[in-house]
Amino acid sequence: MLWQRFRTQWWPPVREPARYGLLAAAAAAVVSLAIPPSYVVHSSVRATSSSQSALGGSILELAQRFGLAPQMGGVSPDVLAVLFETEDVLESVARTRFSRGTFEMLWWTDCPSRADSCDLPHIWRIGGHNVRDTLERTAKALDDRLNVSTSARTGIVDVSVRAGDPALALAIAHRLIAVVDSSNAAIQRGEATQQVAFISEQVDGARRALRSAEDSLAEFDVANRAVLSSPLLQQRRVRLARSVTLAETFYTQMVGALQQAYVAAANNMSTISIIDPPALPGRRSWPKRTVIAVIGFLLGVLASTARRYGRVVWREVRGAPE
Repeated sequence: MLWQRFRTQWWPPVREPARYGLLAAAAAAVVSLAIPPSYVVHSSVRATSSSQSALGGSILELAQRFGLAPQMGGVSPDVLAVLFETEDVLESVARTRFSRGTFEMLWWTDCPSRADSCDLPHIWRIGGHNVRDTLERTAKALDDRLNVSTSARTGIVDVSVRAGDPALALAIAHRLIAVVDSSNAAIQRGEATQQVAFISEQVDGARRALRSAEDSLAEFDVANRAVLSSPLLQQRRVRLARSVTLAETFYTQMVGALQQAYVAAANNMSTISIIDPPALPGRRSWPKRTVIAVIGFLLGVLASTARRYGRVVWREVRGAPE
């Protein structure tokens, strides 16, 4: 009874839209098979600031607060995110030779068949007018396949790399993080070297000030041997002794800051902490064949509806009196 009612009442109105939808879905599924797959590798990193924490309790921190010295030993998440997309970093990754096992799924490469490794311009078949143009085009293509976002609250930088082979996407992500780490370390060492020059000048000035204060106190003691019998002489000596103590304290702190700056300038440790390491993707991110088929089905139904009602409107227009 229900089946008979479905065939006679419900099915005829939806038969043509359903047929168009199924045909469009099948065509969309076939087209999706021709779309090259892509895989995305995600990673989360954060900048470390070991040298900055080492300098935290010294007079250098006070100098940095008043703008007397540049900040050193740390980098903001926004700066770290910018490093991932700088031309120098992208070109360094583009020049990297990746092993053949990382792009075995890509059959349209320009890499020699017997080569054990290949760089991105040949893997992605990118050509230019000259070597420099090819490298710039490859860096631009890598930038298009790269997505970097920053969390201001946590200071974590999320990095996503897209490629046609999951192993290649993973290799690019690892290489990209390594190059950014190296570049960030070079920047911090350069800042530390400038900091050493600045603190060295302060140490020399503090040494001269301490020596002058000590000489003034010594000259006072030689010229005034009866200090205990005069309150005014006692007060003056206390002031001179206080100047020596302050100059000695400042000199000691600057010497300690200089030693810490030397350590920061020679630091070769990693400047990036990997929160979420890159992992080999198990599923492709594109194309979504099910989604494409559903969209094709909906477009087919829409086309059938437009065709049906378009005929009705056309007949009414043709039959309307002039």
